[in-house]
Amino acid sequence: MRKTTCGLAILMTASAVNIALAQTPGVVDPVRPVAVETYLCTLNPGKTMADVDAVNATWSAAVAEGPYNGFSTQLTPRYSNVPYDVLFFD
Repeated sequence: MRKTTCGLAILMTASAVNIALAQTPGVVDPVRPVAVETYLCTLNPGKTMADVDAVNATWSAAVAEGPYNGFSTQLTPRYSNVPYDVLFFD
């Protein structure tokens, strides 16, 4: 759980820094809202990480087609006791 919490904190900090760097040089807007969509997922019976990778490949192809102003990542908790199989952040 500690590693998961630290990972979430690092990801949220990186997201905030990324948004600040993406603004016009010399201008940082402290009022602009920052949102991180979080999806905590459990695999259905019979599904594997290969199925998750197939869906992610479709998403990556859609993002590559046009401008996408965002950052997406996927975490797989290994050393924590959470009831989720995959964590997505966008």
